[in-house]
Amino acid sequence: MDKKFGFGCMRLPLMNKDDQTPFDTETFNKMVDTFLEKGFTYFDTAYTYHGYLAEDAVRESLVKRHHRDEFQLATKLPMRDFQSTEDMERIFNEQLEKCGEIRGEIYKGNLRERILSTSKVFDVGSNLKTNGGKNNECSISKR
Repeated sequence: MDKKFGFGCMRLPLMNKDDQTPFDTETFNKMVDTFLEKGFTYFDTAYTYHGYLAEDAVRESLVKRHHRDEFQLATKLPMRDFQSTEDMERIFNEQLEKCGEIRGEIYKGNLRERILSTSKVFDVGSNLKTNGGKNNECSISKR
């Protein structure tokens, strides 16, 4: 049975509390390992966290060090960072690169940050959901 508790990667351990980008990788690795050892599997990050570097840190400490069947990884579509469907697709592809393969994960878009045609968001979400079977869930939240 999966335990229902998530590891949020919005606040990662830092080498310097005044700079949000140099991560304390050793501490983060230990945190990830302990979380998984305790039977938890759900990790949540976002494209914009830690100056656009959190997904890279998650890739290094989680994706590259643990088997893909051991965890779920959620990330978010940064609505404020694009002006077009092409931007959305470019950012999604960057996220694929940063997170490793987004497979079986939850991909979230937050509509409160951007006024956009809902049908376009859902069209792109549907395309991302079926993109080579890499993304099994696509959720668009309207907070």
